[in-house]
Amino acid sequence: MPWNTTNIKAYQQYAKSYISSFNARIDCADLAIAALVDFAAKETLPVKLKYYSSGWQWMEFDPNTMETMKFKQTAMRQLGALNIIDNTKPIQIGLAKSGDLIMSKWSPTLGHTRIIYSVKYDAKNKKFEVIWYQGNLPPVKPEKKTEYFSNVSGIYGGTPRRWKFEQFNK
Repeated sequence: MPWNTTNIKAYQQYAKSYISSFNARIDCADLAIAALVDFAAKETLPVKLKYYSSGWQWMEFDPNTMETMKFKQTAMRQLGALNIIDNTKPIQIGLAKSGDLIMSKWSPTLGHTRIIYSVKYDAKNKKFEVIWYQGNLPPVKPEKKTEYFSNVSGIYGGTPRRWKFEQFNK
């Protein structure tokens, strides 16, 4: 089954519940990967992620023919926050939903992933308040954070990001 608008909306609700109830130690990028892959497996949806290793490579998940845990472990071992950036696209903060990401790129080899739980516009202060969950290094149980989006430092590209769901269908 291909990804479509209905599946993406279902993923957004799934991710909200997944990140807020995850109860094991995990790093930031792995939490995002785990939510995506577990949802894809549950709904029999493909995932196709690119990463750089002596040239661009693709890592593909077909839940009809592959073991979910094996793919998830491989993806979590090989991909980090910077690879999440490679597999997402910028979106406006006003369009951000649960499961979207706030990414940081600290250096050519180091980044950070925050998974959005909710976004609310504060009309009085004319700012967007964001609640997110994040893992960390060393791995921790996901931490809940709340801040105005404009106050979050080091946001890659200055905007939230969304998985490139369209690339998963190719």
